[in-house]
Amino acid sequence: LYVGTLREHKGIELLIETAAELPDGVGVEIVGGGPERESLEALAAHADLDDIVTFHGWVDHADLPAYYNEADVFIHPGHWPEPFNRTLLEAMQYDCALVVSEIGAPPWVVADCGVSFERWSVYDLRRHLTTVVTVTELRRSLQQNCADRLTEVLPERVISEIDAQYHS
Repeated sequence: LYVGTLREHKGIELLIETAAELPDGVGVEIVGGGPERESLEALAAHADLDDIVTFHGWVDHADLPAYYNEADVFIHPGHWPEPFNRTLLEAMQYDCALVVSEIGAPPWVVADCGVSFERWSVYDLRRHLTTVVTVTELRRSLQQNCADRLTEVLPERVISEIDAQYHS
């Protein structure tokens, strides 16, 4: 599952390129709208991935739980150093294992709820995503870590830690 804006820096093209070589029965659900939607749909169609990659378009926030509940893995393939992505927390709320780009805050945010891949690398994304999908024990372990990690990134806790660092 990917949820977010469909913009060039979000790395969705990597996810689509990866989809061609995922294990049988694994589908990619893309939820969101944006200026790159048409080109991403064309990329998926050109690669003959219409039966693997599904574009759902923009979805009202109240309807997102249905997508998260159906997903085992959440992918954040961004190219730029995003500071803190809300969808990572949403995915953890629904016990999704996470696969995130190594750049920016996502690896810190997901901690032991996910794995990081080398940004821009289709090979590395495919390798990590395939491992999380096929190694049930790993995926379940990542999913089971979500509740504890969410308590560690509560705004009250993070803000007080930043404040303490600032004052020291």
